[in-house]
Amino acid sequence: MRDTTQDDIAARSYVARHFWRLPELAAATGLAEEEVRQLIRAGCAPGPIYAWSGRWWSALSACRGADAPVPPDRAQLYYSRSAAWDLRRAALLTRDGAAIAAAAAGNRDHFVSRFADLLPAVEGAEEAFPSCWPKGVFDRARARVVAGEEWASWLQGAYGVCLRVFNASTCIHKEALAARLKRRVADGVPLDLLDEAQALAALILPFAPWERPTGTPGLTIDLLLARLALGDDLPYR
Repeated sequence: MRDTTQDDIAARSYVARHFWRLPELAAATGLAEEEVRQLIRAGCAPGPIYAWSGRWWSALSACRGADAPVPPDRAQLYYSRSAAWDLRRAALLTRDGAAIAAAAAGNRDHFVSRFADLLPAVEGAEEAFPSCWPKGVFDRARARVVAGEEWASWLQGAYGVCLRVFNASTCIHKEALAARLKRRVADGVPLDLLDEAQALAALILPFAPWERPTGTPGLTIDLLLARLALGDDLPYR
């Protein structure tokens, strides 16, 4: 959990701009707040991504073991806007008579199937998800296992820090672009990577100020622009 620092104003502005409080999330989905809580508890969508209680809590830091597993009691909670789509899908399933647990399983199955369908067609996916190509041949069963792991990361909140919209396509494209950029910038051959950096920037959030330097944008977009002396992405100004 991060202490209040001189960039706290930037952090507050960033979180308020890109994330929703529970009333906003409920309003966006047409559901009551308690319905949203129930669907999140069942695993239909991720819980809070950031929390403020005099210090910042982050789901990404929690996944890495640097923060407590859950936000502090009575903290101000902020949710991924993309969670609204999973809540809407779950709401449709429950309206058709599905139990909440079945709706959660339906959301997961939808993502897993889409991920396995799309993965072999995305350029660079093999570099990002090499275990899905054992001996160089695409393995759909393995892809479904990996998709389940990626869905779990979404529910845990890591992708909520990262992606503007989370679905199978954005998940795969983000990981493929990030893997390529990290490798090629590290190899010192960044001159032809502006298109890839721009595509990645369109998919990902800027990250909170304290997380950006060691997160995907800091290790790809910022490093590339610095290497080429092409300015700053200015995500908080």
